[in-house]
Amino acid sequence: MVQSKNFNFSTTLENYKNEIDKVYGLSLGARLKAYFKVFAQRPDICVYGNWRSSKHGHIPLKNAFGKSLSLKKAESLHKKQELPIDIIAFGLECGSFSFEWDFSDRTGADTNMERGANGGSFRYMGIDSSWNSKPTCDSDFYYKEFVLIDNFTEEAIGILAYENSKNDAKMLFIDYNENDCYELGNFEEYIRLGAKYAFCPYWQNHNIQINIFEELKHNSIPSKTPDNEILKLLQQKNISIEEAKSLLNWLKEDVTILLAK
Repeated sequence: MVQSKNFNFSTTLENYKNEIDKVYGLSLGARLKAYFKVFAQRPDICVYGNWRSSKHGHIPLKNAFGKSLSLKKAESLHKKQELPIDIIAFGLECGSFSFEWDFSDRTGADTNMERGANGGSFRYMGIDSSWNSKPTCDSDFYYKEFVLIDNFTEEAIGILAYENSKNDAKMLFIDYNENDCYELGNFEEYIRLGAKYAFCPYWQNHNIQINIFEELKHNSIPSKTPDNEILKLLQQKNISIEEAKSLLNWLKEDVTILLAK
């Protein structure tokens, strides 16, 4: 991505935001925050940390995120480091966070397993650095440089990486247990796939722990629930009609996993 002399970051960012708004109504950051806010209110799960709902039903999301990018830092990362505009836009809204959930009757403390092992997790590392060289342990995988995005486990990570050109950067999921690497499209597509599966263990390589996801789905409202009923139920979770419509537009029938029966 060679920037022209007339490169204007503000214009590039605004154009990207406008394109996203036309498709989804809200940015990826706003959609994901609404997703977490609704999902954390399911009565059959335990969400750890600052995602828990208060007695009034509100989710203190501002306490769940690390520091987001400054506009100056975002411009530098996009212009000098050539990080994709979708990740830059997300970084301006969302700092690092760890979203971890388990079924209420199988929490990490009860099973001596890490948080999210009986539910799901997304451990977003934030965007505050440039590209890193490929480590020797990844010599079998075809990429040149990377940025760590999803610190899934000690045995598996999600990274933004490229092989030849930064223009072709894509999300990769590296599973060291299987010594395999999976391409998962751009950052938006990566998040969409994770949200579809409630970030259940190993959703990234299609070896999802199907028993966890199927239990969650079984305890959710039917996927064929009419859209007007879905919108009504979503709004009852303290989100706006705009947020509800954006979630439905983004996830389609998969949005029903946010809502328990």
